[in-house]
Amino acid sequence: MKKEIFIQYLEAVLKLYGVERTELLSGNKKPDAIEARQMLYYLCYQRQIKICQIQRFMIEQGYDPKTPPILQGIRRTTKKVDADQDYQTVTERIANSIFI
Repeated sequence: MKKEIFIQYLEAVLKLYGVERTELLSGNKKPDAIEARQMLYYLCYQRQIKICQIQRFMIEQGYDPKTPPILQGIRRTTKKVDADQDYQTVTERIANSIFI
């Protein structure tokens, strides 16, 4: 079940940020790709998907993130959500769009 949630979040984040799947899953250093990855990590973490599961699902998609960047992405996105109503609205909209 968590994998299906991950996939839905992945698709929603790709659409929201307008980045290609290959950009998000390649470790691309473009700001949009980084922010999209961090948003994906944050959404998954908020849905109680464990860090090791996020890593496994990302590996299955072709990208092998390490734990520190995932944690850093979650912290950075948490700060953005706490400080900016637009981020909070977007994360709520994505979270509410999941069908599981």
